[in-house]
Amino acid sequence: MDFYESRTDGSRLQQGDILTDLRRVVTILDEDSINSDKPKILYVHHPIVIVLSQCCDLETDWGERTSLAKLSGQAAVQPIKGLLPNVIMTELKFVHQVKNKESKILKGSDWKSATQNKHERYQYLRRMDCFKEEGVEVDMVADFRNYFTVPTAELYFRLSLSSDALRIKTRLASPYNEHLLLRFHHFNQRIPLLEEHLPRERKPVITQVEEPATNN
Repeated sequence: MDFYESRTDGSRLQQGDILTDLRRVVTILDEDSINSDKPKILYVHHPIVIVLSQCCDLETDWGERTSLAKLSGQAAVQPIKGLLPNVIMTELKFVHQVKNKESKILKGSDWKSATQNKHERYQYLRRMDCFKEEGVEVDMVADFRNYFTVPTAELYFRLSLSSDALRIKTRLASPYNEHLLLRFHHFNQRIPLLEEHLPRERKPVITQVEEPATNN
């Protein structure tokens, strides 16, 4: 069973795609820049990310973008009303990074459950052959809490540029792809409970046994 599949079309985004060298633009807000025409921005570098948006949304968006591009004669890489505005992603981190950073969370049995994909917050992924040539032969972990979005038009624009380092490297194969997405939504749809439905502690009932009366 193959865990990953090759991507022949590097211009179209699909659920489970694994991309490298994503630089995300983050706006920094303060009193000086919030009303300014020149907002302050920060570039956040994500070495490896995985797409968590659903296939149906990405396919519909791609079809409409392609149709619009044929009509206009230009690639539809600008924000267009009615198309998918953003793509959901999360960064993939190497195992040693997660163990060091999350050492207070993933201890002992918790780390073992994470490697078996039984920890609700993390998804453990086997090492990818496509990274061997770069000297990366380490398993990876996705953290469902630290997801983010990137404008769809921005991603397609950057993928269309030969000068941009952003590339679609590989794709998580089925059914691991669907398993990842199911667990991601399960984690982010948790409902906090004020009190768990645990059995109440019952105090032992102590019965007093009367001693038989004795005749003096």
